Amino acid sequence: MKKKVFLVLSILCLAAFPAFAKELPHYLKGWDRPDDELTKLEKLFSALTVTSEAATPTLTVYNNCEKMTVVVAGKKCTIYFNHYFRENDNTVAYFGTDGMKKLSNHEFDLVKKDIADVLKDAAEKTYFTHRRLTGLAIEAAAKSRGITVDEMKKILEGSTAGVSNADILHIPILTKADFVPRELHFTPIEAWGLTYLSSGIVMYNPQARLVDYLTGEPTIMKHELNHLSSKLQGLPFVWRFDAELMASLATSLHPSVYKLDFLKHSYLTELRKMVKIMYGFDSERAMSEIFTFNMSGSFKINKEALEKHAKSMTAISIELQREIEEKIFPEFYGNMFYWLAVNNIMMDQTAMMKIILARDYDPTILGGRDATASWLDSNDAVIKEIADKAMAKSKEKSDLQIPELGRIITRAKALAGVLGIDEQTAIERLEKKYNLKAEDVLKMNEEQLDKLFNDILEKELSLTPKVR
Repeated sequence: MKKKVFLVLSILCLAAFPAFAKELPHYLKGWDRPDDELTKLEKLFSALTVTSEAATPTLTVYNNCEKMTVVVAGKKCTIYFNHYFRENDNTVAYFGTDGMKKLSNHEFDLVKKDIADVLKDAAEKTYFTHRRLTGLAIEAAAKSRGITVDEMKKILEGSTAGVSNADILHIPILTKADFVPRELHFTPIEAWGLTYLSSGIVMYNPQARLVDYLTGEPTIMKHELNHLSSKLQGLPFVWRFDAELMASLATSLHPSVYKLDFLKHSYLTELRKMVKIMYGFDSERAMSEIFTFNMSGSFKINKEALEKHAKSMTAISIELQREIEEKIFPEFYGNMFYWLAVNNIMMDQTAMMKIILARDYDPTILGGRDATASWLDSNDAVIKEIADKAMAKSKEKSDLQIPELGRIITRAKALAGVLGIDEQTAIERLEKKYNLKAEDVLKMNEEQLDKLFNDILEKELSLTPKVR
């Protein structure tokens, strides 16, 4: 009886004093998880302001940094704490752009536990998102080939020249271990997260950890783990579809993700266009109603508009999550080579998503389903004429080869990431500031492209890694 009373009292004490329930690492201390959308925005903006140094590219030699090995889903992962170095038996020093901090062994143990826990949590949740993908992709593959699911499975169980047929057809037979990196580096970098494709290496920014903590969901870590899986985003196929969009579709629609991700994140631009067409939800109008005044980065927010649009976005997100997990991902990964060809012909790396959404939903953008359908019917001939001309144009031979375009896109993304801006802004800045013309860039060879982008980076930043 005494043991039961003691247990009940202990639970009550933990509930009454949550600070004692879980001790936080140094970079999370003082931050409370907000409940409502307005407070969440306030906290996130504050977090980004006070941790801005974590988004600044820094230099370190991590040979002798602190590290640990964890096992997640039966796979070993070495976690490197690139800016943490042991000073003596009792002290670990942390170096950042704001100087050096010294942590006790206990304080550093909290850091290690926190990052190990967020990795395990993110890996588990990423696999949960894709838990049905293998089965549904096999069904889609079988349907497109006119065979049974059992026949398709038998094909995938075989191999050719020592390579599994599943790998040859690029149909993902997923396990939890597919979302566990070989190396995880916890360190300030130029972006919130970074994954070296097909390498097993992921980098995670302390600023990103704070954002994930405040939202209550490891969204940024999950995003990187989607990039990590070579079965989902392996080279060279990744150059033929929008990898950032695909990773965001798997992570950024979670109910706890702060709603500005849906409204503003550059990775979701094409999805927002489709949402406007299908649901009539205008993200740009919503942003203008939520942010009523911007005074040099100091915002006035309309709380009522934020709450109203947050409800709409939540409802849309729930429906989109179902469509993504049950239709878009299975169809794409069940017939990847077909959809990559479609993207190529349409000259649009997001064509696959748009076609599937257009197939499954009626447009409502012109005042509802019936009004929109009526307008489309009355303009059918004009629409078909425009579509035929566009298709004919896309089939014309171009002097620009796809691999060259891929290299240019890669450099543009890297440059935008280093500068902390979106790709369109990066392109506009380069055009104006450096008097660059697209036709001139497209004619450059590999060596000329390297020199151009490295020269620009050295001018924009005092010291930065070279783009390769």
